[in-house]
Amino acid sequence: MPKTLLNPPSPKGLRASQASQILPKLFVLLPCYNEEEVLPKTYEVLSKKLGALMERGSIAADSRMVFVDDGSKDRTWAVLKSLVAHAESSANDLDSRAGDKLESSPSSLLPPPH
Repeated sequence: MPKTLLNPPSPKGLRASQASQILPKLFVLLPCYNEEEVLPKTYEVLSKKLGALMERGSIAADSRMVFVDDGSKDRTWAVLKSLVAHAESSANDLDSRAGDKLESSPSSLLPPPH
């Protein structure tokens, strides 16, 4: 069974309740399968991007990255948990939080093979 981890980047200057009322809430879905080597960089890049979008007022402050570990054989889940340990995070199913838009990207940030 896939494990799901939600990670909230730290919004600056916006209260989540205010931003959600006027801005779209974005969930970036990142399916992970044996991705332990690329996750730290992926997390860093996407955290900065989401933070910048929040600061610009393009997305709601309660937008999230959603990492889904689909039965990895490596340390993917352990790496994910350690990456979000410093942020307010919780392990919830995606459907427990409604979003306005859902984007999907491989956690390696590479396009899928053709």
